[in-house]
Amino acid sequence: MRQPDELLSSWLVRLALAQGCDPLVLTSCLWPHRRVWMTDLDRGMVGETDARGGLSGSEYGDLTLRGAASKVAGAKGLNTAIWPWILAVGCRNRLRHGGLQFCPACLAMDRTPYYRRSWRFAWHTGCFEHDCALLDHCGSCGAVLEPHRLTQSDSHIALCASCKADLRGQSLPAWSPLAANFQQFADEVLQRGMGCYGNELIETTEWFRLTRVIIALLRAAGRSGHQCLVRVFVRVGLDQRLMQSPATGLPLELLPVEERVALLALACQILDAGPDVLADAMDSEGLTRCALLFGGGNAPACLDSLLSRLPARATPHHTKRSTTYRRLHPRIAVQRMVARLRRRVRP
Repeated sequence: MRQPDELLSSWLVRLALAQGCDPLVLTSCLWPHRRVWMTDLDRGMVGETDARGGLSGSEYGDLTLRGAASKVAGAKGLNTAIWPWILAVGCRNRLRHGGLQFCPACLAMDRTPYYRRSWRFAWHTGCFEHDCALLDHCGSCGAVLEPHRLTQSDSHIALCASCKADLRGQSLPAWSPLAANFQQFADEVLQRGMGCYGNELIETTEWFRLTRVIIALLRAAGRSGHQCLVRVFVRVGLDQRLMQSPATGLPLELLPVEERVALLALACQILDAGPDVLADAMDSEGLTRCALLFGGGNAPACLDSLLSRLPARATPHHTKRSTTYRRLHPRIAVQRMVARLRRRVRP
């Protein structure tokens, strides 16, 4: 039986274990010409099939992430390798590098443990019911969650596929109140189809685009050489000691839960301050419009009034031409390379 807010992959694994077979065997029967576990099955991109295990087309769609992703990222966002605001699993054959979170207390409370769709949302970092942060790895061996690698001998889905530890027995980590507030705001924006920034109502897609711009600014401030942005956020009310860029430098959708908690907690404070406070701080520090335009794209329309208050470009200044023929990698670049390598090494 399908559970509320269940992921497609979770339902398939539970169905396979209930039938006494490996998940790989079940999916080979449903999609005989596809190796579906080499892809992110929860994105609903398997293709045309009549084998839905007794589910209707709408029920099958409710198990995937496509509906929520289209509201958050828009139609264009679904054409990218990493869907905005949807955790990426990092497929390599049947192995995963992340992308799935869980609340141990929720799994323990379930009569039949299962994984929720909301646990794949990048802004979900905790559980309101149990007031704890989510986990994205096994506390016993440190492995990421790979329920599709369970076998027929496993009794339920709440087991680590690497060491067979029961995930329901993990300790409940503390959760940031600011990250909890951001999660609540984002859930309301997704549900209502509208959000607010200051006194302006904006559509869901624009609200999440705005938040991505704010997070990009925060990440830039956490890197060395962006003291101007640091001073802006200090004026807004942020603690400079908390402005640190993620160790790997990876996109938000690939970051572990603790690093997303830190970024979203800061983003919540900036959103609460409103556009006028942010505009005054940026104007006081002499920032230009280019600071809000990342990757050559356009800023959300809700930032038009803020952009109009900033100069178009900075005052030109002359720099001495470098005579160094071979540039060395800066320390932070080397540290990120090492962090990414450690992420790829399985425990």
